[in-house]
Amino acid sequence: MSTTYLEKFCRSRQLLWAMVTACILLIGAFFVTQSSLSFAQPVRVLKQVRIIGTLRLIVPAASVAANVGIGRIALPDQKVVLQVLGGSDVDTAITTLDGRFSLKAPKPGQYQVCWSIGGSNGCSKSFVVAKRTVGIEYVDARIERPVVYGVTLTGDNRPCWINDAFFGLNVSTSVSAGGRKVRANIRGEYAIAGLSPGTYTVKSNCENARANAQVALTGGSVRVDLPLGNHAPRITTLFATDGTK
Repeated sequence: MSTTYLEKFCRSRQLLWAMVTACILLIGAFFVTQSSLSFAQPVRVLKQVRIIGTLRLIVPAASVAANVGIGRIALPDQKVVLQVLGGSDVDTAITTLDGRFSLKAPKPGQYQVCWSIGGSNGCSKSFVVAKRTVGIEYVDARIERPVVYGVTLTGDNRPCWINDAFFGLNVSTSVSAGGRKVRANIRGEYAIAGLSPGTYTVKSNCENARANAQVALTGGSVRVDLPLGNHAPRITTLFATDGTK
């Protein structure tokens, strides 16, 4: 009988030690897990990097000598494409009335901004995108074919445009020739590219004020300024009355 009790006693101690060991292992595993979670690095989500700039057309040099001050024209409503250098397109944008654009790069790297104007294509110089907004200032588009370009201003020498979201106003000057239509920029400058040699009527229109001129496009670009007849509103008379009478 003593042997039986001894065996039971030993077995009980073995079982007890096994349970204690298991508890110690479980407690250890718990603390290791909590320690790993506390020291784990947060996952960083890469934000897209904004790229801003202005698209300008470089008027072909054959005509710039006689047209000082208008050799570079900011182009509205033009599509620009952000391209990985030597790779694929990653974003597109349409330029605003002042020729500005905003694109987004998905990750750091080397990129370029590309354009297509009047049958000519090109890209900017490559630039590096890191972790902050990149301002590339100007993307200058150079094309070989001649363009019709110029300035269209109101009778008081102001560009005819306004964009006021509060009052719901969005006015700009449209210029057309040969079936092509563009808008003048915020300085009143315009450029129509992609026309074949020939004679055209160039028309300008802003708030029912119109101007037009004939132009012969032969071997080089031609400047055609289109003055509009409208003027800004003016206060001519101001008077006051006694509101009590």
